[in-house]
Amino acid sequence: MPYSHRPSENIPTSDPIMNSIHVLLDILKFDDDSRRILRLAVPFAASAIVYSLSDLAIMAIISRNLGTDAVVAYVMVGVVLGVSSSLTGGCVEAISSLGSMAYGAGNPELVGRYVRAAALGYALCELPFALVWASTIGRIVVLLGFDETAAVMAEDYVWIAIASNILGGFDEAFFDFLEVVERERYANVMYCIGCA
Repeated sequence: MPYSHRPSENIPTSDPIMNSIHVLLDILKFDDDSRRILRLAVPFAASAIVYSLSDLAIMAIISRNLGTDAVVAYVMVGVVLGVSSSLTGGCVEAISSLGSMAYGAGNPELVGRYVRAAALGYALCELPFALVWASTIGRIVVLLGFDETAAVMAEDYVWIAIASNILGGFDEAFFDFLEVVERERYANVMYCIGCA
């Protein structure tokens, strides 16, 4: 019996393998929902690829022009700041769920309040961590077994990275807002341009 993609026409058989295949084909069918998911997934995947490639290019440029100590400083500052950014980034990530609920309920003013509160919450929570990391990054780099040159470079670079992280939090809040109000393509294009 040929398989139909309409579940009502799929008569269960006594063969559990055939039933499993029917269920799998139902799941894998390409319908309007699949198209919508693909329209969202492609821009997000493209922006992630652009981000990764630009990060690799930055490390290659730093390594070629400034040396390996500069790469160590760049990576270590990024990793250490990433610890606190991951913790405080929860404020910004809340926009996706809370903003979606408010937008779905037809309350755009509440969406704006969520975006504002998340962006300010991120910045205010990030500042104490910034002071801690700025005062200790050199010692952290030395403690991890790298030389003094890398530690000094990390101390020089940390404030630039802190400013970049805080601005990145505002950026992320705005992009999450655009995703909530169904302007994710624009957000992904801007993200790709920002990474390049």
